[in-house]
Amino acid sequence: MKNMQNTVVPIDDSSHNKIPSMTSSSNQANQLDKALAKTCAQMASEIPSNPNQTDLEEFAFDIPQLSMVATQKLHLLEDEDLFSPFLGLAYFHEGQGAYLKAEEWWRSALAAVLERFGTDHADVISSQINLAALYRKLGQYAQAEPLLLQALATTQNLLGQHHPDIATCLYSLGVLYHNQGRYQEAESCLRKALGLRQHTLNAPHQHITVSLNGLALLYRDQGQYAEAEALFLESLEQTRQLSGDAHGDVATVLNNLALVYQQQGRYAEAEEHFNTALNMRKKLFGERHPHVLISLNNLAAFYYTQARYPEQEQTLLTVYNVRREIFGEAHPDVALTLSNLAALYRELGRYADAEYCFKDALRVERSLVGDRHPHVAACLNGLGLLYYSQNRFDEAEPLLEQALAISQEIHGNHHPEVATCMNNLGLVYHNQSRFEEAETLFSDALELTKALVGENHPDVATCLNNLATLYYMQTRYADAQPYFQQALVLKQQLLGNQHPHVATCLNNLASVHHLQGRSKDAQSLYEEALAIREASLGNDHPLTVQCRRNLKVIQQQLQ
Repeated sequence: MKNMQNTVVPIDDSSHNKIPSMTSSSNQANQLDKALAKTCAQMASEIPSNPNQTDLEEFAFDIPQLSMVATQKLHLLEDEDLFSPFLGLAYFHEGQGAYLKAEEWWRSALAAVLERFGTDHADVISSQINLAALYRKLGQYAQAEPLLLQALATTQNLLGQHHPDIATCLYSLGVLYHNQGRYQEAESCLRKALGLRQHTLNAPHQHITVSLNGLALLYRDQGQYAEAEALFLESLEQTRQLSGDAHGDVATVLNNLALVYQQQGRYAEAEEHFNTALNMRKKLFGERHPHVLISLNNLAAFYYTQARYPEQEQTLLTVYNVRREIFGEAHPDVALTLSNLAALYRELGRYADAEYCFKDALRVERSLVGDRHPHVAACLNGLGLLYYSQNRFDEAEPLLEQALAISQEIHGNHHPEVATCMNNLGLVYHNQSRFEEAETLFSDALELTKALVGENHPDVATCLNNLATLYYMQTRYADAQPYFQQALVLKQQLLGNQHPHVATCLNNLASVHHLQGRSKDAQSLYEEALAIREASLGNDHPLTVQCRRNLKVIQQQLQ
């Protein structure tokens, strides 16, 4: 892959500015100064919260003037305009992926409104919520929570317990707790926010649909797919009532539904919804809009589950090239696409390409958010698993240990990402014949996952499978069998009997029976696994071919 060239949105204080140039000349009338400052504030309020490339180019020439107002001319602004320059500047830099610069503006906004208004003011609450949202993106959860708790307390003091703005604070807290893996607290906040909005607002209402989506996303991540689907469908119905059948918000809900169907193995429904959302976004926004690229990225991930690797690569390269052209090299969406390409190349055995992409993604993430961020941990995990796939265990180990340490520092010891890191590091220890250390990590990951999401979750089955595989490779077949069996039963309960993950569990259990001399039991399980894989993945999928090969070996032995 070619090296990427850095491109940035030009910022030029030139005669093309829409805002007249301001000077500090002593003979300039104070009224003119005030009028120009107000013009800047009004212009800042026009910058959208999620600017696209056209927006960034349109407003780039005004950024120097807005910066001057926010740093030198605040005293000229009326109270109602004070917040606007900071809002526009923060939105602009977040749109560029320049999160650290955006943080400076959100912090400055909070300081400015506190100085002028004191603590009990709507602009203070907005500043706290916006700064907390940025801290959440940066993985700085400890800084985000007190801001949201303060915003909630102030809103309650100003407006009472039953105002819709209370729901905004509760929703923001719920999303934060979701990110932190504090699922019970997240559910409590999100359910309260939804209930308050349903009580104070008339359905259909956009804020109600937002709450429905937020709670559904939480249930999806907890493996509660039926509950998630019901909420998404309710949100979809209300969104269509509000906006019609062809609207960006409708596409978002369709995309979320598709992700649920994908995780349930309902692939035909998933692909239909992904494509409907994609085509709707293309028609509404054009081929190069960020929302279109999100749809393409999700469709690429769907292709991965079905081993449709050429389609996946083509889609990801399209996303990568457009994102890099739109945002430049140093943007989180570009880094995400690089990581996704790297994972694909790892799967295809194109290890040099995978290593290049993982390292480049890691470099971009570190330049944007520093060394201690969930995205950095994810890149380290990906690179570590790449080395694991190449049997480069001594190189994989320190990367996976770093990923675990970062996840524990950011999330504490009770988070799904911590369990994932434990499992990954356990795989390396396993292959280094450090069986006791591997077993400790796998067991700890299993207990942590159960504590986070309960006994009935796909991630629990993954942990059970890892432990069983460890025992299997140590020829501890009697220990391996019950864990493989539990994983199978759990997958069947959660995903139904025809899911590819069920076939994997059947295949694993068959392998144990085979080595225990129970060839007929193994044959029956292989046959069942093969039928599922042929139906869901096709005859030529690598897992289908592997299963057919296993069955053939058993059949030959029984003859």
